[in-house]
Amino acid sequence: MCKYSNLRVYVHQASRKSETSDPETARSYANMRNYGYCLAAVICTNFFIFVSVDALILRQNNIEDSFGLSCGLILSLLVAVIITETFEKLCLRADIKTILYVIACLYAANLLMISGQENVDFLERERDWVKKLFTPVCSTKQGNSSEVCDIPFSTTSLHMEQVLRLNNLFTVADTQFLSYEKCTYRDIEPWGWCDLPKESGTPAHKIMVLGNSYATNQGRIVYEMCHNSEVEVKIFTIAACEVITKSTQYEHCQNSREKFLKAVEEYKPDVMFILSRYTDMVEVPEKTSKSGLEDILTEAASRLNELSQGVTDHVYVLNAVPRPHRAFQRFHSSAFRKHIPQKPAKLLNSTSGVELARRRLAKSVSLCPKCSIIDYEPVFTFNGTFHIFDSVTNVAFMNGYWHLTPLGLHRLRPFYKDICNNITYSNKKLT
Repeated sequence: MCKYSNLRVYVHQASRKSETSDPETARSYANMRNYGYCLAAVICTNFFIFVSVDALILRQNNIEDSFGLSCGLILSLLVAVIITETFEKLCLRADIKTILYVIACLYAANLLMISGQENVDFLERERDWVKKLFTPVCSTKQGNSSEVCDIPFSTTSLHMEQVLRLNNLFTVADTQFLSYEKCTYRDIEPWGWCDLPKESGTPAHKIMVLGNSYATNQGRIVYEMCHNSEVEVKIFTIAACEVITKSTQYEHCQNSREKFLKAVEEYKPDVMFILSRYTDMVEVPEKTSKSGLEDILTEAASRLNELSQGVTDHVYVLNAVPRPHRAFQRFHSSAFRKHIPQKPAKLLNSTSGVELARRRLAKSVSLCPKCSIIDYEPVFTFNGTFHIFDSVTNVAFMNGYWHLTPLGLHRLRPFYKDICNNITYSNKKLT
């Protein structure tokens, strides 16, 4: 602003001198004044426009340092000077209306250029862009009656900045991604009951997904892979509350046991999936009681048997999933930017107690006749190591809240399809 203040003082003084000078001098000062106005206007116009465009680029590409901003500032000043010199003669001859018209045209041209960029999807329609990438598209190949489904992501080439932005978006928009567009929520979205579309008015079998945010996150894949004209699916979740152990961290979880049990008794499913992110199973130190079983195991087995009484055929219990370090995203992003190969095992938290939780779950489930464990570890394990990121694209399977990303969920589709294809319904009715 100091530059422009000095310029205004100079122009003002030139105007005052022109009042007492001869006509030739007056015209000279008038031209200088117009030139000054034009110079200031064009510099200001291009400065703000190029800074705005540069800011958009920074947000789009998720650039964390100031290099891009510095380049943008320098570029805006250089272009401002070039434009000023290019239009110098025009500006010297033009009146203020013409100058304002030129400025308006510059704004319009820049806005048209910005709105025409394909990558504006990153800014205004990011979630729609993700949806397009990860929504399966099915087609029938010639000579084959069966459909072949895949996600557009598989054939899309992303550059580094897009991958970084995508991974960051998975965490930043976590709550929005937990909501499922096919759900009709009875309570506060995305929690409570999720009623899903049925292919038949009177389906023969019912599947229920029960749990906390893991059920909200992954229940949609159970629906996509398991529902048909004979099977309907419903989801019931309570945020941050565990299904088979006490949840003492949050007040709203104090009566979660009764809420989960009531939901199962109300729906009476043939098959149930318990999808839960475990806390106590992972964090409570191992301690054997007088009965030979830990109190937490006794509690878990009791709850599983209690819930299974409301299920006709079978209960699938998700095993504890390996956990990454808290700062795993920052570690990965830094290495990815610098093109430094990173070992997947280094992103995992080896001291999180997951192995203890897996032993506890195995024992608890073994005490429930209708129950069995399902495990994601084989789905995401390559060369003996659990992967948080896809080794080819560097796109994350898991976000900063340990929920599966759209790519991670896609990896579960064959997993759940295989389970649902092998479910045997007894056609019994609970009394």
